Amino acid sequence: MEDDFDLEQNQSLFQEPEDFLPPDPQPSFQTFTRANGSELNLRLPAKHSLWAHCLWNAGKYLADKFDNPEFCKGKRFLELGAGAGLPSIICALNGAETVVITDYPDQRLIENTETAKAHRG
Repeated sequence: MEDDFDLEQNQSLFQEPEDFLPPDPQPSFQTFTRANGSELNLRLPAKHSLWAHCLWNAGKYLADKFDNPEFCKGKRFLELGAGAGLPSIICALNGAETVVITDYPDQRLIENTETAKAHRG
């Protein structure tokens, strides 16, 4: 009996076709309007298991509370689990002495915090 299955030619037997998986999700952007009417365009990471792709109400609330140069000027701020980093950005824009923005050590989240830093100085 002749074996017409050639293992060497079919090494990709268990490989998925190129178009089998959906494309990787891309980051999105959300606009936050400050009390003074100016807008910030915030980069949110692509869909993530830690929910970093959402602009959380707690971040919006803190941003509103910190959006006061008299409150921020000369102070130091640390944001844990920053995601888009909205409160950190607001503190930096309002004259904080130091702002440290952190998130979980995942490449997509780190890239997002670096993007927030680059856009806000």
